[in-house]
Amino acid sequence: MKKDNSKLILVIGIIVALIVITIGVGIILYFCTDIFKTEQQMFYKYLAQTENILQFIPEKNEQGDGITKGTVTMDLTSTDQEVANQTIPPRNFSLEYTVNRNSTEDKSSMQATLKYVDTDLFTLKYLRNQDTYALKSDEVINKYIGFENNDLKAFAARFGIADTSNIPDKIDPVDYKPIFQLTDEQKQYLKDTYFPIIAESISEELYSKGEENITVEDTQMSTKTYSVNLTTTQIINTIINMLEKAKEDNTLLQIIIDKYSIIDPESELTTEQLQEDIQDMLDDMNVEDIEEESIKITLYVNEKKLVRIDFSNDEGNIYVDFIGNAESNKIIIVNNLPLSEDNNITRIEILNEKYLYSVDTVVTINANNAGKEITLSIQTTTETEQDSINKTVIFNVNIDDTTYFTLNVNENTVFQEDVEIETLNDANCAKINNFTPEYAQQIFTGIGNRLQQLLQEKILLVMQTEMQGQQAGISGTNGTTNENL
Repeated sequence: MKKDNSKLILVIGIIVALIVITIGVGIILYFCTDIFKTEQQMFYKYLAQTENILQFIPEKNEQGDGITKGTVTMDLTSTDQEVANQTIPPRNFSLEYTVNRNSTEDKSSMQATLKYVDTDLFTLKYLRNQDTYALKSDEVINKYIGFENNDLKAFAARFGIADTSNIPDKIDPVDYKPIFQLTDEQKQYLKDTYFPIIAESISEELYSKGEENITVEDTQMSTKTYSVNLTTTQIINTIINMLEKAKEDNTLLQIIIDKYSIIDPESELTTEQLQEDIQDMLDDMNVEDIEEESIKITLYVNEKKLVRIDFSNDEGNIYVDFIGNAESNKIIIVNNLPLSEDNNITRIEILNEKYLYSVDTVVTINANNAGKEITLSIQTTTETEQDSINKTVIFNVNIDDTTYFTLNVNENTVFQEDVEIETLNDANCAKINNFTPEYAQQIFTGIGNRLQQLLQEKILLVMQTEMQGQQAGISGTNGTTNENL
């Protein structure tokens, strides 16, 4: 089977990253004396503290069986009267949804309703039974429209796709977490094999130490600094040396093959193919074509604890602050480097406590063509209890400090067993897999026409509701020309 080079390069990149992380974690064992004599040794000793810092970031919450109920609301305020005096205020719209999960029966469902004040505008239902996924709106069609994730080659052929060689019979969800996981033996092997290459590629005279007073989240600190100054050429040469070793390293190549099979289970990737791809990467790494640039990495240490890592070049810097104690940990990432001419991620803050996890992100966009500066901020918070999880997301848009848009998501999940979920069958679901191309066109044309009709009806309903106040007995104009299956 022909391999996907983009995926392969991704996996090789992941492995290189794992090598670097593994080496950083293992350095403290490499230098196991009480007194470190060189700046190089001190640099890697404190770099190894990132292992404990990164461990506090929890994995994505795997939601178990239960019922999730959530609401989405919005608001718009402005000193610009044309914006502020909207005929139909955005704050009057909201979305309410309920999600049910039952892993025993391998089912899940969702119902989402768009509302204007207290008036239901549109409801969409989603239902999954094992490999069948289905959607329905009672105002549009009288059955679920479903699609079964099986025999996809035959389905594609029936709809006129001549070459189905790259289409799988079934699309299986991929769990990417194992790609980033290594056994203790693999970690030790990578450390023993590749750290000496890094140590030899970056000579000791490039490391230095000093002292500096810094401010970490409003607290002034006296720190010792440990730095390494690198050029682009030195970094590229270090990567080249690692790849030269990797090309002949059968242990690492087998790890890459195993990781790639997670993405493509039908892969027939071989060691020889990997060696060719790594050689292609090496051939593309011509240091003579690289624009030379100086990069400095500085570790700030207070009371033998890493409190900041700073990455800087001639254009600016990115630094990461680490704040923690026995009860909570926080990471603050501040970017003073321009990522592009028009936008920049300026700050990310991650907080993790025993029952609370939150992430705050601020992005600044300079819309030069419109003469506007736009600041986006996203705050997500997760609070856990024994049998439930509460999540909030707050999305803010600030335009020139004159116009503010806010989107709020509030969600509560209660974990429980034996959640009742509707079963799909021939009586309530029509599968696209069984449609002819002609019938599919007929059905989806009818659905499109009905949605256009509904849009006009709902706009009229919103205008009536707004004019008459809080839903003053409006019954709506629910159409009856639903498409039948």
